Order: sequence, then C-alpha cells, then structure tokens
Amino acid sequence: MRSNDLNPACRRRRGFTVLELLAVILVITVLFTLVTVASVGFIAQAKEAATKTTLQKIQGILNRRISGFERFITEQDEIRRTKGQNPLTPIQRKDLFRQYFPMTAAEGGYNAGTFDLHEEVLYKMLTEGESFGVEEVDTDGFTAAEISDIDGDGNMEFVDAWDQPLRYYRWPTRLVKPGGDNDDITDSSDVVTNSAFDGDARQTAFIVLIPSAPSEESLDRDPDDPRGSIGTLNPSNYHDKDTWHAPLVVSAGPDQNLGLFEPGAVANSGHLAAIENAEAVQDNLSNLALAAGD
Repeated sequence: MRSNDLNPACRRRRGFTVLELLAVILVITVLFTLVTVASVGFIAQAKEAATKTTLQKIQGILNRRISGFERFITEQDEIRRTKGQNPLTPIQRKDLFRQYFPMTAAEGGYNAGTFDLHEEVLYKMLTEGESFGVEEVDTDGFTAAEISDIDGDGNMEFVDAWDQPLRYYRWPTRLVKPGGDNDDITDSSDVVTNSAFDGDARQTAFIVLIPSAPSEESLDRDPDDPRGSIGTLNPSNYHDKDTWHAPLVVSAGPDQNLGLFEPGAVANSGHLAAIENAEAVQDNLSNLALAAGD
C-alpha cells in the first residue's frame, strides 16, 4: 500500500452537488431581492421627504406673503376711510388677491408670450412678485433639484423629487364642493377611507389634499366674504360662492398622476382643483396637508 493513500490531505475533495448549488443560488437571489426592495422603498421615502421639504418652503413663503397682503388691505382701508370712502368690497379684495397671487400671466401682468405654463407663473410670483414688505425670497434657499426648466423656454418651475412640476390652485373650491356652490359640503365626517372607496371618493381626495380645512360650518363660508354679501360670483373668473378656500400647491406623487384637472382647464373647473380621477389623488402631496402636520 502506498503511503500517500493513507494521507487525508491527498484524498480527492468532494465538490458541491447540484442541489447544494441551487440552494446557494436561491439564497443569494432572495437576499438580492430583499436588498432591492429595501432600496426601492428607501428611495421612494427619500423622494417623498424631499418633496415635502419643497412644499414646506413654498408654504412658508405663501404664509408670509398672505400675511403681508392682509396688512396691505388693512392699510388701504384706513387710507380710504381718511378720504371718506368705504372700505374695499369683497370683490375688490378678490381682484387684488388675484393680481398678487396669479395663476396666469395675464392675471399677474406678465408677458403672456413669455410665460406659457401656470407653473412658471407660480415660480415668478413667489420669487419676483410683490412681497408687501416681508423678506424677499432667496432662491438660493431652493436646491437645483427643486427647480427646473421643464419646457426649455428659460423660465423656471418648482418641481417635486420625481421631476414633475408642482401645480398651484389659488381658490380650490371644487375640492370642498365638487359640484359647485350648491353642492353638499365635503367634510371628514362623510369620508370612508379605504382601498375600495366605499365612501365618496371625491371626499376622500379632499381629505388627502386639505386635512387642515376648518369645520363644516366654516367650509360653507367664503373667508373673504363671511357674511355672504356677494350676490353672484362667476366661478370662471373667481370661484364657487360661499365656499372656503386657501392656496393649494400639489405634487402628483410617485405615480405622477395628478388626479386633478390641470390649472389651465377652466372649462372643467381645473382652476378650482376639480377632481378628474379621485383614486390617482391618493398618493398626492400638498402644502395644506403638511400644514395639518402630515
């Protein structure tokens, strides 16, 4: 007998069986899948957080700008009283608010041929519009990822983390009363929020976008005209009568499906944030939702 036959180190080592190799491959595949899913989830959360940060910045600017506008109105009323004139009427107030918080180039007195998108008007209004004595907007406060020139015309827009433009609705009354000023008020007590939309899906969408809205009684009241002194109000030029409103800025969310009519779709009450697809709204993000502590 040869001596090396007795040496274990010299014996031939057994390789892996096919089953063992398959088991290893399966484990690696499962681990890779788990890591991929976790990475996708992390990226989605990061994009949502980044978009919320942008919306919070915009909401802060709007809050300061609106506070300045209120002081401006008070000053104008005082000046008018010293001249023996009546205070500004609710309609006059709305006309001024529309001028200083425009949705279109024409409303803001901008060159209509230069600003083709409503999103461009929002950017110009917030960064270059009348500040009413409050601190001017520092565009350096926004990162390059929050601002983009989507159509390449040289005019910037605020964008979300999915590189989609943020939409702006000055008077989003169709979220409160989807059918107009004679419609039933949308209220959280009417909502059944589940995946099947057993309740009114339009109302569910309302809660997603504006959970900070006031009580039902206040929803049936125009904050500019709490006494209801305005006889008629043309929704095409203004908004639905006797209806609560606050400026709304919206991201379409990860599905990039807005679910609302575009602000320029006046024929469909898009300028009033009329709902086109309630289910698509469910992943949207808005400044007013963040104001409610979302």
